[in-house]
Amino acid sequence: MILSKNKIERLDADRLINEFISQEKLDEVFIIVPTNRKVRYLKRELISQSPGKSVSKINLHTFETFVTEIFKTSDIDSFKTLSEASSAVLLSKAFKKTELKYFSNYRNEIPRGTLDRIKNVITQYKLNGITPEQINYESDKLEGSEKLKAIDIASVYKNYLEFCKELNVYETGDIYKQVLLMDKNEFVQRFDNSFNKTKNILINGFDEFTQPEIEIINRTADIKDVELYLLFDYYRYNPALFSHLDNCYQKFKAIGFNEVEDTSQIQFNEYQKRIRERLFLLNENDSPKQSETEVIKIIAQTPEEEVRLIAKEIKSLITNNQVDVEAITVVFNLISDHSALIRDVFNEYGIPFNLTDRYALNESQPVISLINFLEILENNFYYKNIFRALTGRWIKINGIDLSNLLRVSSNLKIVSGYNNWIDSLSGTIDEINYNEEDEENRFLPVEFYKRAMNDIETI
Repeated sequence: MILSKNKIERLDADRLINEFISQEKLDEVFIIVPTNRKVRYLKRELISQSPGKSVSKINLHTFETFVTEIFKTSDIDSFKTLSEASSAVLLSKAFKKTELKYFSNYRNEIPRGTLDRIKNVITQYKLNGITPEQINYESDKLEGSEKLKAIDIASVYKNYLEFCKELNVYETGDIYKQVLLMDKNEFVQRFDNSFNKTKNILINGFDEFTQPEIEIINRTADIKDVELYLLFDYYRYNPALFSHLDNCYQKFKAIGFNEVEDTSQIQFNEYQKRIRERLFLLNENDSPKQSETEVIKIIAQTPEEEVRLIAKEIKSLITNNQVDVEAITVVFNLISDHSALIRDVFNEYGIPFNLTDRYALNESQPVISLINFLEILENNFYYKNIFRALTGRWIKINGIDLSNLLRVSSNLKIVSGYNNWIDSLSGTIDEINYNEEDEENRFLPVEFYKRAMNDIETI
């Protein structure tokens, strides 16, 4: 479905974009998508389709970066976006400043889990344009502990906003609010300053918008000489699957958006149509149709065997069937349970992959090396930190002989302490020079110790 305020009956969005590409005018079209991952994907696609596979400018944004770009050109000096860590600190300060009732036991130190949950709640309040005053107003309708909880959260929220204002830091919800405080002329001016060549705006891939987002879209749609189209997957006659979009659809209709016929060439096959129109509506009289996609069941005894079978199947598709690796998708129920196995097995089979799982920092080799490097100083030249930091390929110090350093530390039983390293090495060098014959064979050649001392000083 396509919604727009423009007086147009039908639109082929794919053809529209292709025309901009062929005419090398991609800077005149503006595309807003839900995630940064989608931004990266579309950027690759548009560049690959462009003449010469290069473009001067592509206006691809998430809704957050789009609004932030408008906000950047405002008169607010040197604002900063609020990080997760900073917001946790400010929220903790807000708790300590507030006269608490429901959360009175947490006055000195609120548990991190509780802090994170309340932080998420306040973030959602901001995104939806809900103020502390509104929460206090709604608390009058509550009773008992729920009322006390709402009053506490409203008070903490208010103090949290004051700390943010003092430091001139903003979250996404704050930026939305500031942009909506601009009058119509200022909003248009800010938009022109950032996107002056834009003629068409396509908002694609969303299925829900907050009230501030709807208001910002409405303001953008009213800009003269700019055509805005809102594309989202919505089928009005299957409420069991699409009813979550009803409210959003009705809100846009109420502010003047009209339905535009989608004439793009995307066609649903019979199986997709069936899912779209009848999913969750099937009754016992409906006989399921055979899927047009061949489904093969493979049984594995362990997760590792499962991943290996998948890797072998992918390898076969690529080498025997000449399938493009980008055309293969592997879907797991809980990807985090398999991510380590996938990395190991796919690398073993030489399969390039893009894993959509967050990489835990304690498993990231560059981060492990960096932290160990910093801990050399923190732990006063603990020998394990030295070897962990410099053994990999991430941190290199020219001239350092790690194997010699390990041999010397083992020989002299040096564990840690910069002064201990230097004193032990220099003392051993002096002793070898004083007693030329090592009758007990306690020492290595003196050159080994001299090199080790030079390496420790270099580190």
